Amino acid sequence: MNDRVSWSDQAYAGFWRRLVGLVIDGVILSVVIGLVAGLAIAPAVPIDPAEPARLLALGSLLGVSVGVWILYDTVMLSWQGWTVGKRAVGVEVRSEDGTRLSVGRALVRALVKTTISQWILFLGFIWAAFDRRKQGWHDKLANSCALKRAWIQPAGAPFSERLHEVPEAAEPWGTTPWGIPGQEAAAQQPAPGQQPASGAQQPAPPPQPPPSAPPPTAAQPDAAVPDTSGTAPWTPPGGHAP
Repeated sequence: MNDRVSWSDQAYAGFWRRLVGLVIDGVILSVVIGLVAGLAIAPAVPIDPAEPARLLALGSLLGVSVGVWILYDTVMLSWQGWTVGKRAVGVEVRSEDGTRLSVGRALVRALVKTTISQWILFLGFIWAAFDRRKQGWHDKLANSCALKRAWIQPAGAPFSERLHEVPEAAEPWGTTPWGIPGQEAAAQQPAPGQQPASGAQQPAPPPQPPPSAPPPTAAQPDAAVPDTSGTAPWTPPGGHAP
């Protein structure tokens, strides 16, 4: 794919899709942070909870957690345009002009995401659920957009080759305003051999051809009607009947 891409309004990734990707990234980074805490910080924590060093160790753990998140987001978004979690749910982050984020812009986005967006009651994340372009606070401050990878294409591609022209039934996450996962179109179709649910709209039967008319028969000459009156027809002189 070229460095610059374009997209339509249907390409913006919804709230729930992005939340699933964030959870996946959180699980991965929790393992990394746990290893760092267990190997480097835990041995320095005193057993006595009243020791000031214990509070210092907890503060160090928080600092390490924030630092790992910032480093992870900055490196992955400026390098690939996605993190592992975003890749798993089919999301890619691009700048508003379609180019990949620079290191500086990715760093700004990561700093705001790990501080302002989540420390103020997570409003920076919730904002994306109601924004027209599904942007959180960190997206707006970094001039970035989270896009569905299946709905973006190289900039300048002919209109007939644009990937977002694929019917929405092929999109595995649906098109509800919040981007709720699900295959709505596939769920409406009964499985092979399964009876449709009661109340479901039945498909109209195919039109039947009109009945064919019988082939025309040749006209038959009228049969002679026998004389049943019992009287012979009058014959004029000359012997010829009228």
